[in-house]
Amino acid sequence: MSNLRPTARVARGATYLFISGFLTAFISVIYFIILAHMLTQEELGVFALLSFLITLAQVFGTFALPSAAVKYIAQYLAENDTEKARSVIARVLQISVFASLVALALLAIPAEWLSTLMFNTSKYAQLLQIVGFASVFMILNNIAGSFLQGLQKMRDVAAIAFVYTVIQNGVSIFLLYMGLRLYAVVIGWLLGLLVASVSGLILTTKYLGILGKPHPTKPLLVFSLPLYLSGALGLFVSWADQLILVSYMGLVHGAQEAQRLLGIYYVAVRASMVPGLFSSSLITALLPQISELYAQQGTNSLKASFKVSSRYAALIGFPLIIGLATLAYPTIILFTGWN
Repeated sequence: MSNLRPTARVARGATYLFISGFLTAFISVIYFIILAHMLTQEELGVFALLSFLITLAQVFGTFALPSAAVKYIAQYLAENDTEKARSVIARVLQISVFASLVALALLAIPAEWLSTLMFNTSKYAQLLQIVGFASVFMILNNIAGSFLQGLQKMRDVAAIAFVYTVIQNGVSIFLLYMGLRLYAVVIGWLLGLLVASVSGLILTTKYLGILGKPHPTKPLLVFSLPLYLSGALGLFVSWADQLILVSYMGLVHGAQEAQRLLGIYYVAVRASMVPGLFSSSLITALLPQISELYAQQGTNSLKASFKVSSRYAALIGFPLIIGLATLAYPTIILFTGWN
């Protein structure tokens, strides 16, 4: 890949990620349709809140260090300094392992109290404990993906994302039909994330290595702090309406009714996220290329990457959005039924 022009590298990386994202989205849609028909609306509400918890661990547990890892790994490799690139991996992995253990403790130890607080019953305590273990691998999967992204191994990033989706959804659907209900969902998360995170770290070890003298922490945190705050704000914005809904309806109508309504609303929110697949694939491919070009040739060299990105977005993104808008109504019927 090193012999490719910057424009070709960005386009090829974005294509891998977009194809993977499209396939995983298709599989996830089928999975979510099955989920919406096999779980009660109350269980879908519980599922939504469990999803919030694991997303919370993902956003706050990574400290936005995946973005710093992508930037510095790509930059140091462009400067032919593999030792420094490896040192970034060592430091980010060190911090992430500690953060993942903290996330596990915060979810698993007070599981009964959290279950009573969130669901007005302690019967979901074991689910929260499994989510705690899944959060460990969620954090590790994110940082492993960022290592491969910094190495510009976009095909591997795309392949791991696809494999994770197949395992997570496949296991969950199988266990749903075995009658495990919400346990099927969280066990699917756990196994999918376990395979994805271990695969990502093995590939990182193969391409560059994960051991070495750790990089100074301060530059990484200084770079990631604005992104960390932005991620926290984005999490609040994306979940505020759902949390307000469940809190308000819980006070007015009780916990079960609140969870039922949240389950209905969560289906619509999930559907609205599909257009973001395209933009995220393009950004993922573009970020390490920008770092590499800046390190090698300065700001003038970035024009080519931005140029191909805008053309790529216009060629694929606009027809995709129009198509999704056209199919919005039948998609909602597919998820929720005529009622």
